[in-house]
Amino acid sequence: MLNTVELSDTAWINILPVGVIYDRRYGKVVVDKALIDKMVSNYKAGIPSYQLSVDLDHEGGKAYGWIKELEAREDGLYALVEFIKTAQTS
Repeated sequence: MLNTVELSDTAWINILPVGVIYDRRYGKVVVDKALIDKMVSNYKAGIPSYQLSVDLDHEGGKAYGWIKELEAREDGLYALVEFIKTAQTS
């Protein structure tokens, strides 16, 4: 769980825990070390080519921060998030 941070701070956040999730597009997805390692590898290779935002609904709404780095850890995929003072359109 994310503790309170100053809005100008950065924080490492577990954005995708290891386990099983259900996605409306893909159905059941097993999140394991291999998937997380591939996601980090893609990110470091510039995939996607745009900056990833942190928002509330994944619908292109307001951005509350920007992902600056991804890291694979034992319990999931972590993102270094740089929070912004005012939500911006992503």
